[in-house]
Amino acid sequence: MKILYLSSWRKKFGSSGGHYKLYQHVDFLNQMGYDAFVVHTELNLRYPFYPRNERVPVLYMEDDLRVLFDLKSGLKRVTEGGTIEELPLTQDDLLVIKSEWVPFLIPLVENLHLFAVIFNQNAYLSFQQSFLVRSYDLTLEKNPFSSPHILGTILVSNQNQEFLQQVFPHSEFHSVRLSSDPTLFFYQAEKKRQIAYMARKRTKEVTSIVHTIKARNFLPNWDLRCIRNASIEEVASILRESAIFLSFAHQEGFGLPLQEALLCGAAVVGYHGFAGKEIFRSAPLIEEIREGDTMQFVSTVEQMALKIEENPSFYQEMEKKNAEYVLNAYNEEQEREDLKQIFAHLIKKKSDQPVYRRALL
Repeated sequence: MKILYLSSWRKKFGSSGGHYKLYQHVDFLNQMGYDAFVVHTELNLRYPFYPRNERVPVLYMEDDLRVLFDLKSGLKRVTEGGTIEELPLTQDDLLVIKSEWVPFLIPLVENLHLFAVIFNQNAYLSFQQSFLVRSYDLTLEKNPFSSPHILGTILVSNQNQEFLQQVFPHSEFHSVRLSSDPTLFFYQAEKKRQIAYMARKRTKEVTSIVHTIKARNFLPNWDLRCIRNASIEEVASILRESAIFLSFAHQEGFGLPLQEALLCGAAVVGYHGFAGKEIFRSAPLIEEIREGDTMQFVSTVEQMALKIEENPSFYQEMEKKNAEYVLNAYNEEQEREDLKQIFAHLIKKKSDQPVYRRALL
């Protein structure tokens, strides 16, 4: 049996936390003894931003995903000698697909008696994709998660799991605790008077808050550092040296930037993005902002920075506790164990399905 994580990544997309997780999960599953692969739609493509990407097995398929389902060729593998060999898809294989591909992949999966798992990295996007909504009668009786060929859906936070479970109570959902690379994101005591932030979401709000901080000039000794178009190594370096991180999270699947900032020992001010509620409630040096309250955001950043200036040793200890909390609550061992239990259950469920047994007769 092969476990096939289908990927839509292209070089033009650059670094992506979601595709990082695909590679990490395939890496973990191979360490457990499974034959797991990332499947790209472009020959010789490999996601370069995963630090151990060279050891992650990769297969390739035609850009037209329908070719994958001829059960004869579809998959290609580049050998160590550089030659290309065909690798057939079999009815014993398990597909792991992103939720956006459900409308056009599930009919093919059903027709060929295959089984799939949905890997949904942001439950809120499930109802923001018009083509997904148009393709299904989104009711409790018929929905993207109700097919008997969908063994279950893996989500990346308990909050996301609870959200979809309330919408579709008869479907099966699992959550995995995400981790960040501890060789990159770790506590560093020596910090600059630097406030780091990302501007990928809430762009107008980010601009407003950053310029309000600058205009008030309450923090002349502090620098504001925007993280953009950076490699994962550069992101980690900036976070490790920053005393404060501004969280502009919005309806997140989990919120890796928040986790990474805390691991590096930064104090955090901002939004939890809903999926980050658990972290906001538990981390010792974190300030939650009311949704859309610009002046609360600005004044809280100023107060945090001035307190760090006045009592650096106390806040250094608190920042260290931030890192310790996240490292204990979300680490690679826990993520690996979650995957182990989830896939053991899903694979047993697949073998017990009447449809699966008939397909092998």
